[in-house]
Amino acid sequence: MATQTRLFTLLGSKLGLQSEVVVKKGRELHRLLQLKTSANVMNISETCQIVVCLDLAASVIGVPFEKLDAIRLAGVTKKIYTSFRHTVEKLLGIGKCITIKDLCLQFGVSEAMPLAQKLLEKYVSEDARGMVEDLNHPMYNVAAVITACKHCKLKVDRVKLIDMSHIQKSAFLKLASTFEKYAKQLNPNPKFSSCSVEVDEYKPASLLKKMEILTKDSKMPSSRSTLSATSNLQSYEDWKRSILEDCNNVES
Repeated sequence: MATQTRLFTLLGSKLGLQSEVVVKKGRELHRLLQLKTSANVMNISETCQIVVCLDLAASVIGVPFEKLDAIRLAGVTKKIYTSFRHTVEKLLGIGKCITIKDLCLQFGVSEAMPLAQKLLEKYVSEDARGMVEDLNHPMYNVAAVITACKHCKLKVDRVKLIDMSHIQKSAFLKLASTFEKYAKQLNPNPKFSSCSVEVDEYKPASLLKKMEILTKDSKMPSSRSTLSATSNLQSYEDWKRSILEDCNNVES
């Protein structure tokens, strides 16, 4: 036990998680994990287990740290680490389901949210058909958001999103093809985006357009300016005529 405690402290220090609160929470999660399953069944090294438990402890408490350091310290690939972390979350009941709204806000594609919600609803009603499925699994929301972005013509980091689905890429692509089928039903004309986005008059693009219009208007002479210019020209012609007349009178 003393050896394991020192290991928690050492690994926590290497991750920059030196807070006693985080380390204590990590040890608590590790004990719960051992009660629910065995290391032999998981086929994961103790070091990896401890790192994942510290990772989850930091997330629960709200302490940020570098995830890549955790993966390197765990001694496994990113794919194995992410999958095992998600498994531990589910086993311990601490995993927070990432919603479509969360994903859209995180990736800056809020316009895709309505369509993504419709796609998920259609999948639940037509494919799930009331069957017992873990619809809290992030793969469904990720597939909905990626498909919605494609049909809304919005650029999004697909690689990062697929990584957040916590399943193999081949399995994800199969799921995404189902959502794609529903997207085509909702938007049969691929020439037009299925997302109707209202123009926000306070957005920079809109403001720039307004400024361009104002600039063009400012370059056009107003009727008052035209009249003033005409009046000045008329005065000059009268002055010129009077000078010529005076010159003629002097010569005569």
